[in-house]
Amino acid sequence: MAGVRQFNERDALGGALEVVTERGLRATSMPELATATGVQRGSLYHAYGGKEEIFLRVFAEYTSRFLAGAQAALEQPTKRAALLSFFGYCIETFVEGTPSHGCLSPAPPSRRRASRPG
Repeated sequence: MAGVRQFNERDALGGALEVVTERGLRATSMPELATATGVQRGSLYHAYGGKEEIFLRVFAEYTSRFLAGAQAALEQPTKRAALLSFFGYCIETFVEGTPSHGCLSPAPPSRRRASRPG
């Protein structure tokens, strides 16, 4: 059926998050996004438009999940417990995964310089 997505968007965006986190947006190609998402390149273009739009969707999903977790962490009986829970959640979120997702920042400058041609 035309116009109906034949892939799980959450899974696809999760794959895009992994590759963009590892390589950075500029260094990530559409074929790499297609491989990481398990979605054909043409379908990605049709669904999202391009890699910048995919990144914006990934960022929106990541932000939504992060904020929901932060809200839950703050729901503690005391201010002290809320702050400890919140900061624990932030640290855990920023360092989990391989590579860690951090705050969705691009690859560190040392890796970016090393990956540039010439």
